[in-house]
Parts: sequence; C-alpha cells; structure tokens
Amino acid sequence: MKYLLFFYCSILSFGAFSMDSLKVAKMPKYRYYVYAGTFFPTTETTLRVDGKFVGTYINLENDFKMKGKGISFRTEAIAQFSPRSSVSLTYFSIFNHGNNTLDRDITYGDSTFHAGANLDSYFNIRFMGASYRYSIFYKENWSLGLTTGLRVLNMDVGATLKRANGDSYSNQFSVYIPVVLFGIHGSAYITPKLLARYSLEYFGITIQGINGRVIDNRLTLEYYFLKNFALGGSFTNISYKVKDFPLTSRFDGEVSYSITGFALYAAARF
Repeated sequence: MKYLLFFYCSILSFGAFSMDSLKVAKMPKYRYYVYAGTFFPTTETTLRVDGKFVGTYINLENDFKMKGKGISFRTEAIAQFSPRSSVSLTYFSIFNHGNNTLDRDITYGDSTFHAGANLDSYFNIRFMGASYRYSIFYKENWSLGLTTGLRVLNMDVGATLKRANGDSYSNQFSVYIPVVLFGIHGSAYITPKLLARYSLEYFGITIQGINGRVIDNRLTLEYYFLKNFALGGSFTNISYKVKDFPLTSRFDGEVSYSITGFALYAAARF
C-alpha cells in the first residue's frame, strides 16, 4: 500500500507542478459535478460468526460459490462551494447470490453444517460515502489537499441450508458499518479537456475490543468532449476489515471485505 501511495502521489505531484508552469488550463470555480455509470467490481469476502466457540472462517466466493465479479450502477456528485472547499457523495450497491453443495463442514454460530448439504445464500451490500475536501494548494490548473469523510457499508447476509434427510435451516442478519476516514485528494488538468482526480482515505481504530480498518482509494480520468459533458473511467479499491463486533445479540463476528474494479461513466458539470 505504501508503494502504491508513493506512486500515485509522485505522478500527481509531477503532473501538477509541470502543468502549473505550462498553464494549460484553469481549474473551474464554483462548479457542480454529477457522475453516473457502470461499475465492474471484483469482490473478496471472508466472514466469521462466533457462537459458544470460535466459528469457521467462510470465504463467500469459494465456499458459497458466489460470483466474485459483477456489474453495478454507481453514482457520485461533487459540489465545489469555494475554490478550496468541496463535498462529494457516492453510492453503489452489489447483489450476490450463490447456490451450491457444501464440500466441507461449516460452523455457523452454534450449528455445524456437514459436507453434502445444499446451500442457497445471498450477500448484498450498499455503499454510501460522503467526504469534505479542503485544498491546501490551489492553482489555476491543479489542487492538492486534505479530506475527511464518512463511509457506511450496509451488509445483508442470509443462507438457507437443506440437509440430505430433508431438514432445513435458515438464518440472516443485516448490519451497518459506519466509519470516519481521513486522507488526501488532488485534481489536475492534464490537458484543457482531460481532468484527473485522485483520493486516498484511511482509518483504523480499536474501541472496546472491536478492531477496524478501512482503506478507500480512487483514481479517475474524465475527458470533456463538450464544455459541460464528459466521458470518463475510474479505478477503485475499497478494503474493510472489522474484528469482534456484534453481528446479533448472540454472535460476534469478523468481516474482511474488499472491492476492486473499474467504472465507465458519463459526467456533467455546471
């Protein structure tokens, strides 16, 4: 991660200072940006649910045969209230479903499901984010500064298991995981029509035995073929890891969840 951060920051800094000397474009002021497009995420999910004893680690993509790749709608908006201050909002959702025959025993809470049983499961997430950005450095064609934001990950998980003797078992839970992040952001006009943005936000904390870490970084490029309209693409990597937090009144759990993918979108500014 530190090498990735160094690479991004080096590219952004070099491009920004180079363009500052060339003065190829001016940063627009007091503008609103709206984005909508298709997100192609790859997910990796590991869950652990504890009952009276330590539960089994479950990889949803492998053990539950859920698709690790998919297509999602993603939308974002940025409101720039002054040359240095802006707020961004982001939303997307991912819905996964799996059906398979277990090839190993799995412990869920106080129950053990044996190999050979049929499992029908789902794992849905809704991701909501808001960030405030302040540009410490603001030039005609680039800006660089600090950011703080709130991320809320809503997870809906459920499973229905049918044993060979006809018995069945169902369980589900829904949990919201909010976290406040801090980081850096930057934007620069590479050419008068090509705008690049980058943000990296991170937070880790331990409270009353609950340990969590979240990393959210994103790189976008958008080309304004018309004055106020653009086509663009972005790369996103989001990583959640939360240990020993209450999933239900009976069970504690652990979630390790990562989303990596590209998005293609249309953008408008006004």
